[in-house]
Amino acid sequence: MAAPRKSPARVPASKSASKSASKPVFEPVSTAHDDLVDAPVDAPAGAPEATPALAVEAVLEQLGDFTEVVRKVGVSSFDQSKAAYNRLVEAAGEATASLEAAFKVSDQGVEALRLKALETFKITSGASFDFARSLADCKSLTDVFALQNEHARKQAETLNAQTKEYAILVQKVANDAMAPLAANFGKGFGLTA
Repeated sequence: MAAPRKSPARVPASKSASKSASKPVFEPVSTAHDDLVDAPVDAPAGAPEATPALAVEAVLEQLGDFTEVVRKVGVSSFDQSKAAYNRLVEAAGEATASLEAAFKVSDQGVEALRLKALETFKITSGASFDFARSLADCKSLTDVFALQNEHARKQAETLNAQTKEYAILVQKVANDAMAPLAANFGKGFGLTA
């Protein structure tokens, strides 16, 4: 077990040490400007005497002007935001309408292409049945070859004509479907169609 510690004996301090302990360690250093801190401010002749109430009143007046400016800027920003939002809603409505018009035209175009394909199928199948009947009526092998050549030539001509018709129809459908979108796109950039 450790022995208890003894506190050091107190030695009576001398009188000079006790006097120095009661003095502050740092004394303020006077500056050349100390006399200006407490000096009254000379007001211009005829001006009211400056009081804290007048100073507060002047600050509040300036703050009142500042808050009015902030309020006006806030109202102006709100009005501009509302106008921009309304333009956005209007543009979205126009875009939706143009998409609906494009889809409607596109649906009509797809229907036209479907009808054209059905017509092509009828023509092709009719020609094939006519060719089969004609083959049955052939009496010689030379008639079969002549009929085969004639049928192939007609099919090539028909295919060429149908390809041109499809190209024209597809081009028309694409142009018609894109017309509402192009008009709305041009309108968005200030262009007129």
